[in-house]
Amino acid sequence: MVKSTQAKNKINQWFKNELKEDNIVKGRELIHAYCKAKAINAADVLTPKYEEAVIKKYGFQNWDSVLAAVGHGALKEGQVRKSPYGFAAAGSVAGVAMKAWGYKDGKCLIEMD
Repeated sequence: MVKSTQAKNKINQWFKNELKEDNIVKGRELIHAYCKAKAINAADVLTPKYEEAVIKKYGFQNWDSVLAAVGHGALKEGQVRKSPYGFAAAGSVAGVAMKAWGYKDGKCLIEMD
């Protein structure tokens, strides 16, 4: 049992550092699973431009840090999707925001709010 908040934070930080590689792998898997569930081709949207936008928006140092944050639960896949150049391609159609887009069975699918 930990009595102080500072001690609790140091313990959590130690675990994050120890499990960073596992969290990166888990984060990558979670993002790809999210893309698959939303019928989004991950390779089409996880581009360097997209990654840079997410890094800038959330203040991370690199893409691995974003994946680690998703892996240990500090950042959700849905939050990453809502970035400026995210899965929704930062657009809206006729005033309705796009939630997701992708290709399935050769057809372009667009999910709207």
